[in-house]
Amino acid sequence: MQSYLDEVIRPRLQPLKAETVAPEAIVDYLLGLHGAFHNLSSMPASNGCLLINAAGAPIARDPQVSRLIADYRTELHDAIAQGIRAHHSTRSAAGEPQLADAVTNLVVAAFALARIDSAQAAQSIETAVRLFTGGDATSSHS
Repeated sequence: MQSYLDEVIRPRLQPLKAETVAPEAIVDYLLGLHGAFHNLSSMPASNGCLLINAAGAPIARDPQVSRLIADYRTELHDAIAQGIRAHHSTRSAAGEPQLADAVTNLVVAAFALARIDSAQAAQSIETAVRLFTGGDATSSHS
């Protein structure tokens, strides 16, 4: 699981965790997930996320595994929150914590759904993008 975090998850989150996060980084991250869920041969569409899958398996009862999954969710949330702050740099910060919670939860839900319904997983990502762009989730970079 640690290898998965280091080799798969963290490289994808890196643009959201950079010292200076580009305003479009959060949209790029979500659109990348959206595209992956539409590509049925991609790892996210065919397998979901190892850590999210493990959360629903008996192995999650192991304290070390449980901590790793909880830490991943926190890391994901913090990266998404940074991306949202960069995207909304000219707007008020009011509501950003709730928006970060909602977007994070939609990403987690998408990964949980991916193995059984990748189209619904992609829809969850579209909803996440619309929450802060207010526009077309698959092409907006506003």
